[in-house]
Amino acid sequence: MPERLEGGPGGGGSRYLIYGPPKSGKTLASLFLASRSSPSGKVVYLDFELRRQLFTMRFLRLEPDPFRFKEEVVRGAKIARVLEASLVIDSVVPAVEALGSEKVIPFLRDFEPSGVDVYCTSLWYLPIGYKAVKVVRSGERVMAVGYGVFLEMDISELAASVGGVRLGVAGRLQA
Repeated sequence: MPERLEGGPGGGGSRYLIYGPPKSGKTLASLFLASRSSPSGKVVYLDFELRRQLFTMRFLRLEPDPFRFKEEVVRGAKIARVLEASLVIDSVVPAVEALGSEKVIPFLRDFEPSGVDVYCTSLWYLPIGYKAVKVVRSGERVMAVGYGVFLEMDISELAASVGGVRLGVAGRLQA
């Protein structure tokens, strides 16, 4: 369990932007928070960065195409709704690089899937109207601070706690 978690995510329809520098723990923090807001404890994880090595043993994940960002996110949200799961979009950076911010930002701003909490990670703060949570890391300590959230713990504890997250779907999203 975390040394400190105050507040926390709200259920059913909350949208969070988890942002911070590379290697700060954004993915782990978003998975941790998403698993706690999900009624079933499940998370649908859209891995736009295709970091297979990150979760080789403990996680099954979706590998969406950043050029089909909108379609992949909508499909992930539909799956999450059926499974009563939260949705993690990790990260928006490949989609911004592939499609441009002029397409990605307006879509995310208007994207409000009914009954599904959304956790979107980014290297940068984006003006998309989501509840912002900044993640920073000092040595082995990770801190996530933002709208209704204060999380502070060692990166190894965070990784271990996230290992218990049950993912709702495995494999690739099919066209």
